[in-house]
Amino acid sequence: MKKPTLLLMVLALAGCASTSPDTTPLVPGPDWQVVRGQWHAVDEHGVNGNCLTPGQRQPNSSCGGDKMAVLRSRVPLPANYRVETEVVVHQGVLAELMLSWHEARFTRFVLYGIDRRAYAGVGYLRLPDIDRGVPSHVQSAFELYTGRRYRLAVNVCNKQMTAWVDGQPLLRHSDPKLAGGVLGLRANGSVNFYKVRVKPLDDFDCPRDFSGGDFMRDAEGMLPPEPAPLCFSC
Repeated sequence: MKKPTLLLMVLALAGCASTSPDTTPLVPGPDWQVVRGQWHAVDEHGVNGNCLTPGQRQPNSSCGGDKMAVLRSRVPLPANYRVETEVVVHQGVLAELMLSWHEARFTRFVLYGIDRRAYAGVGYLRLPDIDRGVPSHVQSAFELYTGRRYRLAVNVCNKQMTAWVDGQPLLRHSDPKLAGGVLGLRANGSVNFYKVRVKPLDDFDCPRDFSGGDFMRDAEGMLPPEPAPLCFSC
């Protein structure tokens, strides 16, 4: 029964492969919920999240913690999975993956320009409040440049996450709630997320006895099969 389950997961996440420029809507498709901020489709497989006002024009412009743009998927995640995306911060200070989002609680993977750090931790988002979680259980030095494209990959295996940026291992983090749920995207500023895709991990990529201290596999050796981007524009 395993293969049909994985096939359904891929089909649910794939959506449509393309869209006509004349019919591109201003918001993502039906598999996504705009929680906060402005979101619109960009290019063929991308989406922009924006929380800035028209008068904010500086590269490091940002908005308050209770105004950051948030997008939440409606597609359930498996227990063990891999998320990949490419991120460009055009203006602002933060790009974030909200992993295994259950009700208000989620696990955070954050690129944060002000502190020049990448963080992993716990978030709790109850509108209209600011995030009340613990954002920095673990951290790593990271320089976030506006206008540069970064390739992100996160493996979630046995309630532990390993994160890479541009193929380089960056940090790992354990969380007892890190399984299932849904995926969220968050932006402080104006941030593009491209080619967001999810791959369920099998017993080879996520051994049953895996623990975070065992190994950190090279992200280049774990690329998913043909891209199945989440459809933001259909």
